[in-house]
Amino acid sequence: MFYIIDGHNLIPKIPGLNLAMADDEIKLVHYLQDYARIKRLSIEVYFDRAAAGFAGTRHFGTVTAHFVRQGRTADQEIIDRLRKMKKAARGVVLVTSDRQIKAEAHYMQVEIISSDNFANALVEALSQADTAEQSANHSAVMGNINEWLDIFGSEDEKE
Repeated sequence: MFYIIDGHNLIPKIPGLNLAMADDEIKLVHYLQDYARIKRLSIEVYFDRAAAGFAGTRHFGTVTAHFVRQGRTADQEIIDRLRKMKKAARGVVLVTSDRQIKAEAHYMQVEIISSDNFANALVEALSQADTAEQSANHSAVMGNINEWLDIFGSEDEKE
């Protein structure tokens, strides 16, 4: 599955992120990398108002971040991207709460998820992954303890 995300529209919806942070975009990209890995999907995220010299496209695994140059908006870039995809845009999931982009995407039969709903899904998926990882680590530690006890015996057995 392929997602296109309006980055600055999503950032304020993620707990612990806000648009005033110096590294808000990169933090969001890292969250999206984890989400893409867990859900096995590809993501393009668009950010407008790129700092001078920072505009352009960067790849972070299955996440592609587009930092839109001054004079253009992420909204314009997203709409252009969908138009260029033509019929293939029907296989895209668009994450935004922006009315203008939603109207254009709806016309192209693109699936739309609000930034609020996607943020909730992202947080839930990352939380479940953390819980599963902690459980796996606990099992590995307990397995190691049991292995050592088998080798060296427990204090009760020595008496």
